[in-house]
Order: sequence, then structure tokens, then C-alpha cells
Amino acid sequence: MMDNELSFFASANSGQGFVSFFEDIFSGLKRNYIIKGGPGTGKSSLMKNAARAAEDKGMTVERFYCSSDPDSLDGIIIQELSTGITDGTAPHTRDPKYPGAADDIIDLGAFWDKRALTKSRAYIKETVDRKAQLYRDTYSCLNAALTLDRIIKRRLSQVVEGDTLNSLARTYINDIPYVSGKQSIRLTDAISAKGHCRLLPYTKQAERIYNIKDSYGIASLFMNGLSQALYGRGMVISYEALNTDNVNMIYLPQGRILFCVNADMGEKIDLDALFSNEPDTESIKAHKNALLSEAYTLMMQASELHFSLEDIYISAMDFDAKEQYEKNLINEIFT
Repeated sequence: MMDNELSFFASANSGQGFVSFFEDIFSGLKRNYIIKGGPGTGKSSLMKNAARAAEDKGMTVERFYCSSDPDSLDGIIIQELSTGITDGTAPHTRDPKYPGAADDIIDLGAFWDKRALTKSRAYIKETVDRKAQLYRDTYSCLNAALTLDRIIKRRLSQVVEGDTLNSLARTYINDIPYVSGKQSIRLTDAISAKGHCRLLPYTKQAERIYNIKDSYGIASLFMNGLSQALYGRGMVISYEALNTDNVNMIYLPQGRILFCVNADMGEKIDLDALFSNEPDTESIKAHKNALLSEAYTLMMQASELHFSLEDIYISAMDFDAKEQYEKNLINEIFT
């Protein structure tokens, strides 16, 4: 999992619900392959095999992992071919925008035995519905956690001078060469069934790394202001998993400059030093963390149901036919 420099998430389980950035990330590519099929039909393995084939040819691959199950792929982009492959099933449902001309459907449902699945119809329906309820409960917990997070940030912002933060941001903005370009999104954080997952991409590419030290939780105030001031400079940005309105990573490819929060690397920007006295937020933080813990538990339960569904679909799949189809498809992608 996440074993290379260009690993990201393309969606978030957040306090605002499930937030997808698939359209933002995969639009503009010359070719998009959208995979349809149930759990356990080999969507992730197809993308892993295509990614390995591209890298064997010396190409650069961006991997986008599932925000609920970070061991599974939701998408890849092969940069040199301007080609994307994505899981187009719920909750990040995608359909072809330009069918045949630029977008193709990969239907892995063609390789399952419908009669075998029909025998398990009642269990499948019950399990899918139960899983959906667990996610509704998860998002209720995350929404409540987000409410508390906003209270904490509001209290903290009242004891930090906004002008001081803006002045600090300008110090770094003035040192960044202006290069115009389009903004892109690459998420680095996820609230998943395995807890909070964090990636640190671009650390090998970056020539300058600024680590925002933030023990109290005001980094978003600094990062949001920084991203607004840098808008139009061709940056890559990431958002917080809980609150996708808040920026938590900025990378400027032209200058190879990376800003990230609490990464324990690079030159430190110490926001903690801006506090003269911190307001008491410990009780609120404890309630927020309890809600996050409950969300992780609910997602783990949903994940277990998902794996049980995978077992049913795996038993109904003709993987020999699927693997032959996959080989032909990968050959097609590179020709």
C-alpha cells in the first residue's frame, strides 16, 4: 500500500459526508477507463496490474487509494499516456462523459455467474443495506466531530492575531517565484476503517520543504490564507479529511516547494509560538476524539460486511476469463 512518491486519495469521508474529487482529478485526460462491477470482482487488482505494467515501461503512475480501505486502489493516472483508470461504482459513481471517443466502460460484471448471485440475493440485499446504514451513522459522527472542531478553531483563532498570520504567510509568498498554472487537487489524508491515514507525497521531489508545526489546530488558518494568496500559480493542494474546506498541503511543482502540516521534516514554521495563552478546549477535544473513534469503529464494521460481500462475488466470478480480458485491455492501453 502507498509504496511510491505519487500516492494520494481522491475522496474523503468527512464531516460534510462523502466528498469526491474524482471529476476534478480525472477530467482533462485524453482517455478514461471506468470500471464497473461488484465487490471482489478484481477492480483494484486490474488497476494495480496496469500500474505495474506502466512502470515496467518507465512511465510515471499516480495511485489513488480508497479513503475507506487504504489497501485498495480507486484509481490510477498514467502520466505519459494522459490516461486514467477508475473504480466507477458507488459511492464514487462515474459514467462516461464522451463514450467511446475518450471514455470507455470496463464491465467486470460480464464475468460473474448471475445465477450464483441470485441464490445469495437476500443476504446481498440485507448486507448492502446494513453497510449503507453504518456509513450514514459514520457521517453523523463525523458531522458532530466537525462541529466541535469548528468550535475549537474559533476559540483558538480569537487568541491569535490574524494580521500576524497574514504577515507570516507573506514572508513565504514573497520568496516564491511567480509561475502561472492550473490548480489541481491531490488528497493526502483519509478517515478510514484503519483509522486516520496520512500520506507524504512530493517529499523526494521537493527542493524546499516547510513543515508547519501546529499543536493547537490553527494550521488551516495559515494554509487557507497561503493558498488564496498563491492562487493561479499552478499549485497542487490537499484538504483536511474531516473538513474539506481547509487546506493541509500545498506543493508548487515549478519551484519544487512543499508546505505540509506536522510532517517532522524540512524547515519549521512554528505556529505554536503565536500563542500567548491557549483557551481551554480539552473537554471539547475529548468529545471530538470520541466521535472520531466511534466513526472508525463503524467504518470497520462496514468494512467487514464489505469483505463478506466480496467472498460471495469472488465465488461467482470466472477469473480465468477476466484475467485474459485484463491482459488484452492492458495491451490496448499501451498501443
